[in-house]
Amino acid sequence: MEQVLIQYKVPFDILFDEQLDGASRYAAIVLAGQESISDAQIRTLLKYVRGGGTLILAGNTAVYNEWRERRRNNPLLPARREGKGAHRLYPTHHPAAASGRGARTPIRDPEPGATLRPTARMSPAQWVLPQKPPGDLPNDRGQSSQRTLDSDRSAAYNRDGTPHPARDAGDQSLIFVNFDRQHKPMPFRVTVGKQLPGAVKSVTCFSPDADEPLPLQFEETAGHVSFVAPAMRLYSMIVIGQ
Repeated sequence: MEQVLIQYKVPFDILFDEQLDGASRYAAIVLAGQESISDAQIRTLLKYVRGGGTLILAGNTAVYNEWRERRRNNPLLPARREGKGAHRLYPTHHPAAASGRGARTPIRDPEPGATLRPTARMSPAQWVLPQKPPGDLPNDRGQSSQRTLDSDRSAAYNRDGTPHPARDAGDQSLIFVNFDRQHKPMPFRVTVGKQLPGAVKSVTCFSPDADEPLPLQFEETAGHVSFVAPAMRLYSMIVIGQ
């Protein structure tokens, strides 16, 4: 699921148990094989769905309670509409079609330039997309950074498309990852909806490519912040501060 979100350019957060109370800020929550879920968490998730959220289930989600006792009936199933929201279920993962001798190589290389030497855990050839991505996810492949980051499917936006206040009132962060290890990407322009209540005072780039943080020039207009992200070898984190 994480590979799907990354390759389809869908911004997302990873939620921990103590963060479920803030579920209402998200347009969709994905439980990808979360087999042990407590009764209290089930109630929180059902409240989220009734309020209009979309809950996407995959694999054996909620088969066990917090004590890893198998439930007689899964309270999140069957998939259904409930209140203003709905459940979606993807019970099994069917990898994308393969090609070549042995049919082990995916048609689309998930990490261009990476070594195909297998490791003890996983080789890049195993990082394959499903035959058909979940219909609840937007297909932003090939679209601009501005379209992706301003999408109402972004984790940073409310379900009505308006920007959601930042989790931390002090800053707003963006992370960019370079999956093409053979080529260093050129600088690229980014426009993102502002999540800060006050005026933006700084935009700073943090990256393992540089020893020191790099201040970036920026423009703030009509609730959006625009800047040019520098080229990166591995990844960079852009922090918008006030």
